[in-house]
Amino acid sequence: MSTDVGEDEIHILGYFLNWKKEDFLRQLERFQAARANRNQKLLKKLDDLGMRVDYREVRKLAPHGVISRLHIARLMVEKGYVSSIGDAFEQWLNPGKPAYVQKMKVSPFNIIELLLKAEAIPVLAHPFLSHRDDLIPNLIKDGLKGIEVYHSAHNPQRVAHYQRIAQKHHLLITGGSDCHGEAKDKVLMGRIKVPEILLIDLKKAKEKIRCPTLT
Repeated sequence: MSTDVGEDEIHILGYFLNWKKEDFLRQLERFQAARANRNQKLLKKLDDLGMRVDYREVRKLAPHGVISRLHIARLMVEKGYVSSIGDAFEQWLNPGKPAYVQKMKVSPFNIIELLLKAEAIPVLAHPFLSHRDDLIPNLIKDGLKGIEVYHSAHNPQRVAHYQRIAQKHHLLITGGSDCHGEAKDKVLMGRIKVPEILLIDLKKAKEKIRCPTLT
């Protein structure tokens, strides 16, 4: 889940989420409504800039899911407005660019609380990209349980750095490629190798949540 601290974007992962929890579903509906409103404003800006991207066309790219800027960027490429998805973001859709629309901001501390109530294990995603290691102690105080050490943006030195932080604070370690399909053509599933013991540790942590009397 995408969150914000000032102008910095912080991503929080929720492992083993009980997505049927009513509080979680209600909050998710609020996020989806805010995103839908943002998308309409973004499409209006593109139209004003001479780039016609119809909502119905975008919806076809995500018939059963939430529309994101990535879907809009794909159509911009298909229509010849930009040469690549990267250009769509760098020239038009990123913060400070002509078609950017401010998203609804939410605190990582609130999201950690929401995930904990949904019986999930909250984990800080790709910390190097956030550049906010200073937040980690406070996030832990509010219930952060892990940190994504293995990531496509983490070279061996960064992996070692976040391993040390995880060990210092007794955090679970996770990893992932952060694959976004064609949006990141060099970041594919399977590129990042994660030791199996980390999954075992995650499962053990989840069992403790299910059976607190055994902790």
